[in-house]
Amino acid sequence: MGGYFVELNGFQNSGLAKVKLNGGIDIHFHFDVQGGVEKILKEDEENILIFGKFSEINGNPSFSAARIKITNQAPQITEEIEILIDEDSVFNFTASDLAIYDDDDSLSEIKVLYQLGEKYTVQNNKVVPEKNYSGSLNVNARITDEKDTVDITIKIKVMAVNDAPSILHLKNELSIMNATSLTLTTDLFEIDDPDNSSGDFSLVIREGGNYWIEGNVIKVPDHFFGEITVGVWPSDGIDQGELFTFNVRVATITNLKEENDEVVYIYPNPVSNGNLEISNNMHEQIIQNLRLFDLSGNILLSNSTNPIYPLTKSTVNLNHLNQGIYILQLETEGSMIIKKILIN
Repeated sequence: MGGYFVELNGFQNSGLAKVKLNGGIDIHFHFDVQGGVEKILKEDEENILIFGKFSEINGNPSFSAARIKITNQAPQITEEIEILIDEDSVFNFTASDLAIYDDDDSLSEIKVLYQLGEKYTVQNNKVVPEKNYSGSLNVNARITDEKDTVDITIKIKVMAVNDAPSILHLKNELSIMNATSLTLTTDLFEIDDPDNSSGDFSLVIREGGNYWIEGNVIKVPDHFFGEITVGVWPSDGIDQGELFTFNVRVATITNLKEENDEVVYIYPNPVSNGNLEISNNMHEQIIQNLRLFDLSGNILLSNSTNPIYPLTKSTVNLNHLNQGIYILQLETEGSMIIKKILIN
């Protein structure tokens, strides 16, 4: 805009001013024209020609005609702000979110290009903080109006949020006798929680078929044997994790009959000296798992790391058990052998 003036909208502009379409004045565009400007022509993208009655521009003699170089104003941050986001959030803030100012361009024309840095990655120009990270992030970025580019640092505060626990797997296979119960505790499971190292977890048990729930105990009716599928949700007291399901084998102790001693021979029974000998008389089958239960269905002994190979025997120490009747469960690849054990 040219004319005969020394001030425009309260800003000192003599003869020549840069006015935005919304009426704002570019205060960085300043030329002191001694006189007035009557005509403006665009020479190219960087220069304009002005004509009028003037004798000096910015202290330099210039009469009636002059070439003026138009300088692009690079985008800039007007104030430093700290942005808060939640842990494990992905973000892509625009120029309007970051208090960016540009005299020449609207905020929609300014691009924010994120650069790699510590504790985060960049995917499709979106910033992805490290998983489970909380704290301060200094995010490197470049802001550009396609003419000029400025490097900036954006301060991000990543707020910690609670992570729900997850069950990775069951530590050991579970088996019980029918008409008995099984107490489910967190010790039976491998549980992961990145922000809870104390292991202070609890379980919520899902209702299911062929068993019922009393607190954290599942009970199986006396008529059922086979396999039940149980579901549990882990909880850290704040959030509940995803459902984890697993199978429990249910063996029958109703009218329990002794297996043929020619297959597996156990002695002495009753146990008097604290040691129980198990002799595998089978020619091909390996006894892969050994479990010992009390009559309430609680597992007192479990061993799957020392198989009993065909035509060999193994000794099991029972000194730590009280006098009474127990159930010995031996598993091969295709069958289950169950025997009553009496400890005197």
